Amino acid sequence: MARHRILLRIVTEFWLCGILRSLEDVERPDDASAKVKEVATAEPGRSAEAQKLKSALNGIKNDNMRDHVPFPLEVLKDLLGHDPELVNLPLAVLFVKNFAWDILGMKPPSEEPRKQVDGEGEVVPDVKHESINGTTEVDDLPLIPEGVRQRFLNVIDRYIQFLKKRIVRDHESLKHMSEVERSLRIDRQTSRSNRKYKRNS
Repeated sequence: MARHRILLRIVTEFWLCGILRSLEDVERPDDASAKVKEVATAEPGRSAEAQKLKSALNGIKNDNMRDHVPFPLEVLKDLLGHDPELVNLPLAVLFVKNFAWDILGMKPPSEEPRKQVDGEGEVVPDVKHESINGTTEVDDLPLIPEGVRQRFLNVIDRYIQFLKKRIVRDHESLKHMSEVERSLRIDRQTSRSNRKYKRNS
């Protein structure tokens, strides 16, 4: 789990810097070169595809390759989409904690400025967020466009909904077990009291 945590953070930061973009960027050189030969020999008319693959091998990123699914999104889908036992819950929590603003566009409540009220009940503007010339500073925007951001949010939201259903189901199961145990305890106490009454009578 510790290794997954470190790798997920490194891969996400590489993706934010533009070093990794999609699964094509992490393909092994042997597989990619074999794919170039296969495309070039099997379909001679489609040399553009072979050229694109060769460019990817040489480190040249075409604009068309930027439309692929982001690599961290593929990793999150794989980790969180096939996790019936909720083993990867710490990874989801750390991802949201580390990249809440840069990728998901959510600010933690601790970073929001507190409103100060003077003696007459009016809100005083926060001095820390005022610039030198008196105008309010514009907050930094998230690094990820809104469309890609929403795809990350959808994966996290589906995992949270599954987590919620699992918690409710486990709670109902524990509640049912508690009721069964309580009824058994009452039955034992009743049978004990009946035996005691028979002995006394």
